[in-house]
Amino acid sequence: MHRRPPPPSNALPEKAGRSDAGFTLIEMLVALALLALISLAGFALIQTVLVAQRRTEGRLERLAGLERALYLIDSDFGQTIEGPYEADHAILIRRNAAGGPVLVSYAAIGGALVRLYGATARPLIGDVTSVDWRFHRSGGWTAEPPRREDIDPADAIALTLRLAPAGGAPGGTVRRVVTLPAKP
Repeated sequence: MHRRPPPPSNALPEKAGRSDAGFTLIEMLVALALLALISLAGFALIQTVLVAQRRTEGRLERLAGLERALYLIDSDFGQTIEGPYEADHAILIRRNAAGGPVLVSYAAIGGALVRLYGATARPLIGDVTSVDWRFHRSGGWTAEPPRREDIDPADAIALTLRLAPAGGAPGGTVRRVVTLPAKP
């Protein structure tokens, strides 16, 4: 009788008809489901960041516009040589300019605070729901604008704007007080 020699020690045992290489269908489905959940969470996070960025940009643009408008108002009223007076629901002043005195007026027109400089009208602040002017004289603050014949001219002016929410920016109230130059 012939005996078979034993198999070498580095030989692998034979499988019973099944291969363990690769993934099962259930493992693949679980992996795909996890990938889908992670992708959805990432998409929601990116969407939230983009919405917040748009809102922030809208607020910053509105704030920059308000700062420019208020700077211009400060500049105009700070160089007043005559006024302020009211005419046709507008506040009028005469101010110094490079070419000599010029008439400047401010009015609420079509939901915006508009500046009229000479013959040019320019909207300064949009989405304005109301504009309130108050004038300071020796007797205190009043809503009554000074008249040309008044002996007691205004020495300060207060502007209160109520803004409607717009472009992702919230609404609110803005108040600016400007001291007028002393009259001789």
